[in-house]
Amino acid sequence: MSLTRHRSCSTFDKEMELKHFREISPIELCFSLLGFCGIIAPGVLSIWMYAPALITAATTPKLILLALSITIPLCSFNAAFILLARKEPKTEKERYNRHPLESVIVGIIFGAIAFIPSVVLKLFIPLPLWIFALLIVAVDLFFLVGRSRGGIPLYQPINSPDQK
Repeated sequence: MSLTRHRSCSTFDKEMELKHFREISPIELCFSLLGFCGIIAPGVLSIWMYAPALITAATTPKLILLALSITIPLCSFNAAFILLARKEPKTEKERYNRHPLESVIVGIIFGAIAFIPSVVLKLFIPLPLWIFALLIVAVDLFFLVGRSRGGIPLYQPINSPDQK
């Protein structure tokens, strides 16, 4: 009797999990993928390149926490830089269309972009950890400052009235 009850409960739990997965909106899925690809994946790749034994030894929550501690400072710096460098909205419509997390999302994307050349270079050239970290910061600053000084806006808002 208890075995049957246990089976029905486990089937019910699986159906509930599947039901919640089907209710995820496309924007929630995009934010989840962005969070994984922009924050967790670069940190895990960095750990794998310098301490591959740590990947197998650490538990998943510890590995995610360590990956976050590697990438969050860079993403926070990017978000703060973008927040300070962006223009103030001129009209009420522009102010209404601006998403409150826009600078954070773009900061995460820029952080992921900064890791790409550093990881590729590390795959071909053996670099010490401090040079790897310096290269990430240099690529990030080059990208942020170069974009803002070149007259190219750091980002174009999705709902911008300037788009035609």
